[in-house]
Amino acid sequence: MALKPDLVLTFSDLQADIVAALLREGLTVMAYNQRDLAGIMAVIRQLGAMVGCSEQSEELAGSYERRLQDIRKNVSGRSRPRVYFEEWDDPMISGIHWVSELIEVAGGGDVFRTLASKSKAKDRIVQSADVIAAMPDIIIASWCGKNVPSEKIMARSGWHVIPV
Repeated sequence: MALKPDLVLTFSDLQADIVAALLREGLTVMAYNQRDLAGIMAVIRQLGAMVGCSEQSEELAGSYERRLQDIRKNVSGRSRPRVYFEEWDDPMISGIHWVSELIEVAGGGDVFRTLASKSKAKDRIVQSADVIAAMPDIIIASWCGKNVPSEKIMARSGWHVIPV
């Protein structure tokens, strides 16, 4: 059964070739490249406007913004654990800006915050030695659809010194 979507939504410059192929097939494609929380909220609002649900999308985005603000208030003044977020394992890629923002909202500190502002994944590649030197208190990994075996992460050479 072939899908015949009215609209295809994509995210990331990494999907540019896929977007081009879909357009050549005559599909309507909206490509987004949001990199921060404000951009995510803007996408929610824009999609809502596109499908005739501006009021609902404004309500949804507003509720997310209020929830994030409430979380910020609840963690204010607490100690800030140092967090390493791994977006991909080979090569090791640290988190994108919106992930770094969420870590901050939740009361942590992104150990690679300066890299988070780099929009391209290839500019956020880190080496094992970088992570060891950063000595995170918390390691979080989400490998874009791949299973994340924590034992594989902790078995990396030299990582036994990381106090997680």
